[in-house]
This record gives sequence, C-alpha cells and structure tokens, in this order.
Amino acid sequence: MGSILETAVRKSEYPITKLAKRINYTRQHIYNLFQQAKIDLMLMEEIGKIINYNFADEIKELRKYSTIGTESHSVKEPSPGYESLEKKYIALLEEYNKLLKEHNELLKKVKSKS
Repeated sequence: MGSILETAVRKSEYPITKLAKRINYTRQHIYNLFQQAKIDLMLMEEIGKIINYNFADEIKELRKYSTIGTESHSVKEPSPGYESLEKKYIALLEEYNKLLKEHNELLKKVKSKS
C-alpha cells in the first residue's frame, strides 16, 4: 500500500509538506507511510481526495468502503500555465508584502513626528 501511495502522491506533484499539514501529520510520517505494507483505509481515501486519486482501483479492500465512487480517478495533470500563474501570484504577494512594510514604516515615522 505504501508504494501505491508514494507513486500516486509523486505523480500528483502535490507537495508532501502541504499534504502532511492537510491530514495533520508530519512530513516524516508521510515518508514512513510510503514504507508501510498496510495503511488505514480511511487515511488512504482521505489522501486520495486531496490528491484527486482513487486508490480503490488498486486496493481492493478500499472498494468496499470508498465514498468516491467506482469510476476511475486518475491523477490530474496541472493545467498548462499553472506554474507560471503560481509564480506570478507569489511575486505579487511578495511585492504586496514589501509595499505593506514600507507603508507601515512611513506610518511609524509620521506618528513619531506628531
């Protein structure tokens, strides 16, 4: 189960740190899961929902309990240009934070002169 999980997570390109936070585990725990032969079915299903992958296709025990459905959910590839948009968004956030910091410094100067 661990190797199936690892393959799906890596193919999804979903950040392991972000995945760990979403399920309230540490990154190291995720890596430990990759080495396990058995993993809790509810946890597998929860991770599958996060990375948009249906493990029931490969893990027959999960078919009984899956709330995802019987249709196959392969890992979605990020849409073209996603990385570009993400980089632009991060650049905008950094610029905003810089301007906010400058604004706050100016306010402090004005208040100190008063």
